[in-house]
Amino acid sequence: MKRKYAIVLTNLVFIIAGCSKNTDTSGIVPLNGRWNLVNVSGGFAGINEDFEEGTIVWNFEAATGTLTIENNNTSDALYDGLPSGSYQYSILTDDKNLFLYIDNRESGAIFTSLGEIVLDQNVLSNGNGADLFVLTLRK
Repeated sequence: MKRKYAIVLTNLVFIIAGCSKNTDTSGIVPLNGRWNLVNVSGGFAGINEDFEEGTIVWNFEAATGTLTIENNNTSDALYDGLPSGSYQYSILTDDKNLFLYIDNRESGAIFTSLGEIVLDQNVLSNGNGADLFVLTLRK
């Protein structure tokens, strides 16, 4: 009987020790609700574009893991993130950062402050990118 407990305990230790990243978002979901994309900066050309609140709205539904984007930007010349539509999202955590995944593709690191989210596509879970975009969303 002791041997069974030892095997179960050993397996449990290996499972817990092997988990360095997870997608458990309980208590760390700063994204729930409606957010306005207000700025996109960076990229190879070094853009810095502001958008009026309400032009591009990202609505995160934490309970279902659904992101609905309403993109009313009519200029094809401006990078504005994703087109209108519904996407599945999740959050990956490591020791230092939160990373947003949209439709199972990493979209960058999430940095939050009061009423603002910065999605930095140059900071990835497997290292840093280059010449990608930084999106600022505001409540």
